Amino acid sequence: MQYIVMFMLCVIASIADVLTGICKAYATSGYDSTIMRKGLYGKATNLTVMAFAIAVEIGLEMLGNYYQQEQLAKWTGAITAGFVFGLIVLMESISIAENFAQANPKSPLAKVLAKRLKKIGKDVSQDEKE
Repeated sequence: MQYIVMFMLCVIASIADVLTGICKAYATSGYDSTIMRKGLYGKATNLTVMAFAIAVEIGLEMLGNYYQQEQLAKWTGAITAGFVFGLIVLMESISIAENFAQANPKSPLAKVLAKRLKKIGKDVSQDEKE
């Protein structure tokens, strides 16, 4: 069940990023299908990597049971899947924040987000082609 939840949260984050990206595109420069297509390829890659990390976790648990090393295998698999899951959700969250800040430049929340994003090296004051 935990694998389904992890994967579905990645899917939901990807969908939210795509939707906020579409809103940003229409609010700023306009929709470009080339950028959208590249973004969707990236999302598909992220979800494939997440599915692979889940498969590694399941496989390590099975090997751990076979070799009587359940705890070591369980921790190794959990760290692998957890790291990939955290990285994907973090990347999608930053992208959603960028899209929101660019689509709503006058919003007080967008101004705070833009300031925070600038600290991590993301300048949302200009429209970047992804």
